[in-house]
Amino acid sequence: MNLTSLITSAVRGLKVSLIPFRRGSGEDRSKGIEWRRIDRQEGAMKSDVDSPSLWDIRRCLLSSVDFAEDYALSHPEHADAVTRFSQEIRKLKTELMSSFEGGSALSALDEIVNALSGARALVTILADRHPNKTRPLTRFEEGLINAQEKFIRNVRPEVYRPT
Repeated sequence: MNLTSLITSAVRGLKVSLIPFRRGSGEDRSKGIEWRRIDRQEGAMKSDVDSPSLWDIRRCLLSSVDFAEDYALSHPEHADAVTRFSQEIRKLKTELMSSFEGGSALSALDEIVNALSGARALVTILADRHPNKTRPLTRFEEGLINAQEKFIRNVRPEVYRPT
């Protein structure tokens, strides 16, 4: 089932969620995004991949770091503690990823770009669902594109191709 038919199914009343995922079954090769389909039935989530996964744990760890950094913005007196906490969580995440990936948790440039592509795809879906939020979502997507281009230009100028 491709991305278009999954979205069509969701619109027709099926309760389906699409999650950009590093490892998953269905692929939308035209956008370079892998998708994991999750069907919600009778309050239970059934996925075509086992859950929870290592990537679910990673997502939660990184979310906790984001929340901690937001907390530090409103509580500057705790900035040092948040910095130490964030560093420790990132270290633990790296150790966990290394233990499951044969000793290497280093990311490749294409993984970074794929993750940003997944975020951009989700922004498009959200914009369709919430037309009143199109302007901030469009600005956010433009910011992602700009950040990606700057990053690639800095780390791999020989492969930089403007969009």
